This record gives sequence, C-alpha cells and structure tokens, in this order.
Amino acid sequence: MKFYKFILLVIIVVLSACSSYPRYINDIKLYPQNTTYYLQDSSLNDTLANQEKLVKESHEKFYAPWNPNMETDSLEINKLYEYYSKKVTSLKTWAGYAENTLVRDTSLYEELNEQSELNGKFNTLVKGISIQRSNIRSNPTDKPYFLNFEKAGEGYPFDYWQKSTLPVGTPIFIYHEANGWSLITCHICSGWVKTVDIAYIEDDLINQIKSRNKIAIWQDDIPIYDSNVSYICTVDIGTILPLTKTDSLESEVLLFRKNKYGFASPTLGSISNNSVKDYPVKFTENNIAELSEKMMNQNYGWGGMYFNRDCSQSMLDLFMPFGILLPRNSSAQAKHGGRFVSMKDIEKREYKTFIIENAIPFKTLVRVPGHIMLYIGHIGSEPLVLHNIWGLRTKSFWGDEGRFIIGKTVITSLEPGLNVPDLADKKRLLNRIEGITLLGGK
Repeated sequence: MKFYKFILLVIIVVLSACSSYPRYINDIKLYPQNTTYYLQDSSLNDTLANQEKLVKESHEKFYAPWNPNMETDSLEINKLYEYYSKKVTSLKTWAGYAENTLVRDTSLYEELNEQSELNGKFNTLVKGISIQRSNIRSNPTDKPYFLNFEKAGEGYPFDYWQKSTLPVGTPIFIYHEANGWSLITCHICSGWVKTVDIAYIEDDLINQIKSRNKIAIWQDDIPIYDSNVSYICTVDIGTILPLTKTDSLESEVLLFRKNKYGFASPTLGSISNNSVKDYPVKFTENNIAELSEKMMNQNYGWGGMYFNRDCSQSMLDLFMPFGILLPRNSSAQAKHGGRFVSMKDIEKREYKTFIIENAIPFKTLVRVPGHIMLYIGHIGSEPLVLHNIWGLRTKSFWGDEGRFIIGKTVITSLEPGLNVPDLADKKRLLNRIEGITLLGGK
C-alpha cells in the first residue's frame, strides 16, 4: 500500500511540474515589445551615406530577369533544367513525409513527373511579371515535403518545398509552363509558381515600369481596387510598385491583369497614402523602427508559408523599401548583406560587449547558424534583437530533444528562454553567434 502511495505522490509532483511549465519566455514580458521604444533621439536622422549606390545595385538585381541575355544564356538554363529535373526524379527513391505525418508513397514521382512535363528542355523562355502575390515552390504542387515529424526541428511547419513568397509586381523570367504551373526566376530565387498569378510582359510595359517613380508598401495585407471598386490584388511590406499619380489622400499605381493571351494588361489601382511611402525610403533608424513595429507579433511562416514570414524573409521585406535588396536566406544575408564581422576569435564571455560596442541599432544583423536577427540596441549590458523565430532548442532530463515554441516576431535578449526548465544550454543563441553584419557597410 505504501508503494502505491509513493507512485501517486510521484504522479502528483510530475503533474504539478507540468502545470507550471512556462507558456512564454520571460524576455517578452521583461523587454518592451515595441521597436520605437529603443530609438535614440541623437540618431533618428542618421541616414546611410551610400544609400543611393545601394539602391542602384538593388535595381540591377531586381530587374535582372528582364535582361536580354536571359533568353540566350544556355549554360544557366541547362543548369536550372538539370536542377529541377533532379527535384522530381529524386522522388523515385524518397518522397518525404506527407501532411498526415506518414512516409509518402514514392508514386508521387509519377504524379509530379507528369505534372512538370520536363521532357528534355524548357518550353517557354519569356519575360514576365507577378500580378498576384504567390508562393514559390520547389516542385509544381501545393503538397508539402516534410522530414521526420518525430525529430526535433523537423515536421510541421518545415515544408521543404516552400521556398518563398513572390510579391506583386516582381520582374520574373518564365522558363517553363505545365498544367497550371510555371517555373520562374526572380531576384528572390527560382521555383514553381501558379501560372494564374503571373503574366508575360512586353518591352514597352517594362520601360514604363522602370521609368516611373515608385512607392513602397508600408502595411501588410492591403487590398487594391480599381476605379470601379473591382479587386485587383493584395500587397504586403516588401512590395514596390510604379506610381502614376498621387494626391493628399491616395496614390494611384500601375498594376496588371492577365489578358486571354497570357500577357500583362495595364490597370490602375488606388491605395491609401497611409499604407505607402515614397521609394526609396530614407535609411534612418526612425524609419526602420516604424516599419519593423508593423511586423511585431506576426506569426512565423517557414518560407513565407500562409504569407507569413520566417527570420530571413522578415529581414528581406523589412529592408526592401529602403532600396537594400538582401538575399533570401539567412546565411547569404549575413555574408552578402553588408560588411560581415566574424566573431570566431572573440571569447564567448565578450560577445555581448562586442556587439554593444560594434553594432549599430536597427542597421546590424546578428547571425547564428540557420537564423538571422536585427540588433535594435541594448538595455544595460543586454543586447536586444528583433527576430521572427519558431522556437528554442530544449533537452529533457532523459536526453530527448524538443522545441519550446515562440512562433512569432519578438524582441528578446540573446539568451531568450532562461525561464524554460529544459532549455538546451549549449544551444542558446548567444553561444552560437557567428558574427554581425553592418548593413550597407564596406
């Protein structure tokens, strides 16, 4: 009888511990979740000296899909064809885990092989433009590709066929079309998009787009309508549109619908001036803080899933209005987004001091493997960062790895989750920092 009482006591203790498991990390309560709180008055007008040069470089990358050599660069086309062919043929041996958490039958290969129609060469090779926001996928399907759901850091939401989102008005080059899908490339990445979301574009319209002043979208999920109050599209932060005219209340922008021949047909849409800024926006801490505040608490979206954002898409979209065109993934953003300063020779105990002394608030990225953050300043000796993060690594008493889910854009220290009992100590963000990137720096 005493043995059963002991077992009951153990169960009660365990249940009690579980019930007191934190529902949030202390950082969210400890540090104000308002980016403008961290602004320093002395630097509000400290704009980037070489912003004009960076904007010019960004334009070259942004409009690169419309370059004449896109249609004749056979070496690049052959490499891309081989890459996406292998994406399909690899399914013969392994098709990943499906949305039901079970290993998928490799018969998916037959389905996607038929769907993609990659039968020796691309069939389109024409300039285009996105007319709706869309998802860029590794294969021509909405079906996900997960890895083992039982492994920490895999399974939902990490659909490895979700590459990014494609904003409205993005220059693209269309390589191939098949069964409602198109294989494209743009400044973000290459991949498959829904054909209904894009259109061919002719050179006269390209010249119109390039020659016009631009506006940057300053809000998310903004629907745009024409003069007949007919819906055209929805736009988000990170979208740049050609301006046709403006008044005190609204801006009129050049957008496109798709005609029966698949070509972009111009249409005009109106958008409130409260939701836009003249492009490029001045690269000041005040402006960056204002825009990043609009991203706070937004849900995490791997690869832009559900038109949410992951860590690197947050940075890509945040700095696009300033004419600073970052690469799509976190590693490339750190190495090519500005001047990367490695911290490999810095003692870990000096990391916080080094960052406070060398990073510029709102203009410095902080890189750990697989993750990117924006330094926004410090409180006392604690550097603080803004980032969209899925979760923190945990390790149970029995050695099982897991994740403490945050799942949104937050402001934290570099040691978030210290109140989480089974936080994996060696895997803390602070311990894994590789370096900082001064945006626009030489």
